Amino acid sequence: MKTVAVVCNAVLFAFTCSVLATDGMPTETIYKLFSLLLLLVPLLSFLAILHSGMSDGWLGARMPTRTHVEPSSGIALFRWATAALNLVLLANSCWAVVTQYPSHPKEEGLLAYVVVIILTPILNFVVLMRIMRSRMVEQQSSAAEL
Repeated sequence: MKTVAVVCNAVLFAFTCSVLATDGMPTETIYKLFSLLLLLVPLLSFLAILHSGMSDGWLGARMPTRTHVEPSSGIALFRWATAALNLVLLANSCWAVVTQYPSHPKEEGLLAYVVVIILTPILNFVVLMRIMRSRMVEQQSSAAEL
């Protein structure tokens, strides 16, 4: 599931960069902020998922697995903030789809872009919640052993 989330983040980032390169920056402030969210949230989600992959060996043989290291409160806060930003992106994406989709010109790839914009924050949120849940379970079990 982490791999799918990482791929979706890369696709969303590349798709957004492509749209911004071909159509230019939006003129309205709200859409400028939405574009900023579409660029930052996939990057932050990628970093949060990547960090968890470094600690649990998910990245494969090139990254040696480490023994469990307690995550700092900063990393936990970063994951929570990233999960919250994914919910903000999802809400803004739904708003943009509702306001723009009926009147938007039918372009090739529009439906795929809409699906990626809606799917990626949901997938990121689920993956980040699973990571945080597994970390809490690990902490509780290590605390119980003491």
